[in-house]
Amino acid sequence: MRTTIDQLYPDIWHYVFEYFDTTELFLSFVNITAAANEVLFNDNSNFYFRGLRLDSLVETLPEKLPLGRIHSLEIHEGTTFDVLRKCSALRSLKLNGGSEWITSLLTSVSSENIQLKRLILVMSDTGILKTILKLAGLISALRELVILADEIEENIQMNNISLSETRIESFTLHSSSAVHWNDLLNLLPALLNVHFLDVTLVRESRNYFLPLKFHKLRHVRLILLETSFYSLIQLVTTTPFLLRLKLTGLVDAEGYVVNHKWNNLFNFCPSIETVQINLSLEEGVNNFRKDTILTGLNEVNLKLRCLSQEYSDYANEPNPQRWWSLSGILNRDDLLTK
Repeated sequence: MRTTIDQLYPDIWHYVFEYFDTTELFLSFVNITAAANEVLFNDNSNFYFRGLRLDSLVETLPEKLPLGRIHSLEIHEGTTFDVLRKCSALRSLKLNGGSEWITSLLTSVSSENIQLKRLILVMSDTGILKTILKLAGLISALRELVILADEIEENIQMNNISLSETRIESFTLHSSSAVHWNDLLNLLPALLNVHFLDVTLVRESRNYFLPLKFHKLRHVRLILLETSFYSLIQLVTTTPFLLRLKLTGLVDAEGYVVNHKWNNLFNFCPSIETVQINLSLEEGVNNFRKDTILTGLNEVNLKLRCLSQEYSDYANEPNPQRWWSLSGILNRDDLLTK
């Protein structure tokens, strides 16, 4: 027996609509069948809309759009629509714009009774990070904060704003500016409950590390920017219950390749179970010819390889520079048995 489209039940449409964002739904499925309309327009259907994007190019909203059933929303600076107060079911919000505009909108969100769980901020720089954390902390339901910044800011502004404990469990900071680990420790009151931390461009510490610790941190992903192995050791001592560490980025050879100290990482942070490594370094082609270097790395399950084997352009140089890749996965149990 064949089934025609007008015979599909509302629960089938509910399943189909999960694959479309809000605008696509209203452009393609409104009035296609009575059952489809039942899912789209009946507030008792328990269907929530995702992926509504508002920017300067959006001139009108879909007719009869039930703003009270919007689950995820993206707003760009320049939009003419003021809909936040009507999105009572909002769970995920993405804001894209300048610092002043974002802080203004966050102030509005924090004063509304919105059970927002995920907040993504795409902004120019991280200079006002402390202010952002202060406002984000006022959103009681917030569990995940993602900040994406594409301009270089020399330092995070450590002003006199006092930070309180938040319920944020996942914090991502991807920036074109490198940050010091001490900067994150200074923000600790707001990051006290963070379990997952993802930070780009962690650079060499300016001085000793602050005597503060991330006691609830379990998973960390870092992009290193010429961070010494000594600083890496100091860093993990501030995470006494860390389980998994992922490292990428640019480093020097000392400690990472030459006279490697990877075992020390586990000694200074006994809770670590796994370290995933994918690092880059620039060194001369003759610097790693000693068998003891490669043997030592192989013993801890690390592979070092030259990313280019073409030497013709440097035929007259005694030790031409090349890019190298250091990769592998270190497991505590494997190291203990060796």
